[in-house]
Amino acid sequence: MRVSDNSCSVCKKKLTDWDYRYKGKHYCRKCYRESFYLKICSICNKSRMIYRKLKIPVCKFCQVSSKPCVRCKKINYTPGLITEYGPVCNTCAKYFKKNRQCSICKVENTTVSNRTLLDGTTKVLCQRCYNKTLPVCSSCNYRRKPYSYLLSSKKPLCKICSTEIIRKCKICNKTIPAGRGNICMECSQQKTLNKKINF
Repeated sequence: MRVSDNSCSVCKKKLTDWDYRYKGKHYCRKCYRESFYLKICSICNKSRMIYRKLKIPVCKFCQVSSKPCVRCKKINYTPGLITEYGPVCNTCAKYFKKNRQCSICKVENTTVSNRTLLDGTTKVLCQRCYNKTLPVCSSCNYRRKPYSYLLSSKKPLCKICSTEIIRKCKICNKTIPAGRGNICMECSQQKTLNKKINF
């Protein structure tokens, strides 16, 4: 199964099982091994795979650690993508991703990616189709990855409902499943109704 819609920037082969990205270029597994060597980064002193043509070994993380996001100019951020133009933060990364086609609904979207399903297989899915593969939490009724199962009925529980169990609604103080969020269903519906009336 293809893991990317891109071709290797070196040998031009379609990427089927590997897609390593460095400064806007894509590398297949073979070309990656030929282009990157395990060296000690001169800045963080960690053993990293570093581009072999660099005279001073600097890992790709340290190359962007002090540079602002090329889109929003934010300085303190978690790198989401390293493009040919420079680093991009997690929030702005979606604007630099190419649309891919979901293998189920066939819609092209930036949310389409390789997703590992509960049975261990990997499929190219959009967020909506991926959510449909998840079971419904028996406490909050949201589709999420199961974290545990009820001993009596073997029904799944999401991580939030398993660890936090219950919360108090911030508006009416009613007890609700933790996975529901901070507002109960009734208060949420009332809040939505008030917004529509005010509009």
